[in-house]
Amino acid sequence: MGNLTERQFKAILRRAIAEQSREHTFSEAELIEAGQELGLDRTVIGRILDERRSRPPTQALSQPHGTKIRVRRDDADLVLEVPPAKGRGPGIGILLGTLFGWLVLPVTTLGAVEKYPTFVMLSIPSWIALALLSLKSISLWFKKTTIRLSADCVEVIQRLGPLRFRRRFDADDVQVRLNDGMGSFFRGRRHAFPFLEIRSGVKQQALLQGFTGAEQEWVKSEIEAWIADIR
Repeated sequence: MGNLTERQFKAILRRAIAEQSREHTFSEAELIEAGQELGLDRTVIGRILDERRSRPPTQALSQPHGTKIRVRRDDADLVLEVPPAKGRGPGIGILLGTLFGWLVLPVTTLGAVEKYPTFVMLSIPSWIALALLSLKSISLWFKKTTIRLSADCVEVIQRLGPLRFRRRFDADDVQVRLNDGMGSFFRGRRHAFPFLEIRSGVKQQALLQGFTGAEQEWVKSEIEAWIADIR
């Protein structure tokens, strides 16, 4: 077997320990012994242990009452199942905008094309925008999301009917934060739709748009507690 990179080495060790720990908990003495077998200095392991003990514990918030987001254990992984947002948050507004577009744009295009044939070309950007808005509306009403937290990564799986989209974020540098969202002004007031943002390097993913602030804070705390436990 060839040499392993540092990332591969850590990932294999993490997964092996996670699987073994289903039936066995490890003591600090076993950790030090295992580290010495790998050629690591005992004092370095002890210093890192002391640093870990001195860190304040990171605990997840309590699950909000009435939320439809579900948390479950899958062997050594923590899994969060997020249902579609449907009419919550921007869902209703985007749906109404989509329906209005499909009612107005075809009539406008057909009415103008008789007098101005070139109007068909000019209306292409509007049709593209309407198609994108339709996809966004369908996504909010029917998309299901699974967030899987494992020893080596945070995996986000989104399902829309038969389609499945999967993204992986390295556990070593993954970050999660609340984003205020893109705001809009209506009748002099700013209306924003915040979401939970997860990122690792140049990769980022928006999650939980349309869910309450309490639900977003709770899921954020679950991910942060998991990350703190494996680092």
